[in-house]
Amino acid sequence: MVKSGSIKNCLHCGREHYVIPAREKRGAGKFCSRVCKGAASRGVESKKKGNAYPQSQDDNLQNL
Repeated sequence: MVKSGSIKNCLHCGREHYVIPAREKRGAGKFCSRVCKGAASRGVESKKKGNAYPQSQDDNLQNL
C-alpha cells in the first residue's frame, strides 16, 4: 500500500511526522503529538527542538 499523505515538521519541536490527507485537509497535523500541541498552547518552550531522538541515538552508538 502506498502512503498518500505527507511528511510535516512539528511546529513545537521540529520533529518530522507523517500526516494523512484527511487530517491535512481539516487543518490538523501541525504537531507530532498531543504533548507538543498542549505545550505549544501553554507557551512552553520545547526541550526537544532540533533533537528528534537524542537519547536513543547515543545509546545505539554506545552499544555497537
